[in-house]
Amino acid sequence: MKHISSYFLYSLFFLGTPLLFNGCAKYHDLLPGEAPQASTKQIELSFISKSIKDVKFYREFVTEGISNLLWKSPTNSNIILEMYANRRGLSLKQRERIIEKNQKMHNNCISFFVLAYVLDTQRPDLHDTDPTWTMYLEAEEGHKVAPTKIKPMDITPELATIFGKRNTNFKQLYFVKFPRKYKESHYKKVEIQHSFIVENSTDEESTHQNQETIKEEIIEKTHDIYDAKKLTLVINSVELEGKADWPIEPHRAGTLDLTELPESNKESEFDEDFDWI
Repeated sequence: MKHISSYFLYSLFFLGTPLLFNGCAKYHDLLPGEAPQASTKQIELSFISKSIKDVKFYREFVTEGISNLLWKSPTNSNIILEMYANRRGLSLKQRERIIEKNQKMHNNCISFFVLAYVLDTQRPDLHDTDPTWTMYLEAEEGHKVAPTKIKPMDITPELATIFGKRNTNFKQLYFVKFPRKYKESHYKKVEIQHSFIVENSTDEESTHQNQETIKEEIIEKTHDIYDAKKLTLVINSVELEGKADWPIEPHRAGTLDLTELPESNKESEFDEDFDWI
C-alpha cells in the first residue's frame, strides 16, 4: 500500500505539473536565477502606428509595389524624439535643440518616411533622376506639389520599432520633404480705362472720350498646405496610382510664422544627420 501511494504521488507530481502550469506561467518566472530578464520600457506606439498608411499595387496576382507611409507630423516627431532621447540618454539641452530644429522644419516643410518595395529592376530607387515610381502632395484646390528632397536612409532602431512587421529586407527607407507653402500663378484679365481729348476743328470745341482696353496680368497667390483639412500624398507610376490621407489638426500644424524666420535659419542650415528625428 505504501508503494502504491508513493507511485500515485510520483505520477501526480510529474504528470500533473504540466497540466497545472501549462499556459499559466513562463519558464523564466519559475526560474528567475537561471534566465534573468531585462527590464522592459513602456512605449506608447498606438497613436503613431495609426498614422502609418499602406499603399499597395497589384497587377493580377503580382505585387508591383508597396509603400508604407508615415507622416512626420509634430506629434509623431515628439514620439520619435522621446524614443531617440531615452535610448541615448540625451540631456534636456540636447532635447531642446532638436525640438527647436523640428519647430523650424515643420514651419518650412512637410516630411514623410516612405518604406518602399518596388518590383521594377530598371529604376527602383525613388531618388533616381527619373524613377519608375514618383510621389507628390495633392492640395484640396487640386494643386500638385512636388518633393524638394528624397533621401535614402538606413532604418534606425526607433523607426524599425515603429514600422514593426512592415520592415523587411526587401524594402528601402526614404526620407521625403515637401514645401509647406507654395505659390500658384494664374492670369487675370484687368480692364484699363484711358481718357483722351478729341478736338473738333469746325466749332473749335473739344470733347473727352474714354477707351477701355483689356490687359492680362499674372497674379501670384501663396498657399499653406496646413490650411487644408487633410493631407494627401499620391504615389504613382505611368499606369498605376494610389493615395493616402491624413487629417490635419490646427493645433498640431505648427505655431511659428514662416516670415518670422531669418533667411539663415531656413532648411539649408538643418543638420543632415538629425533631420529625420
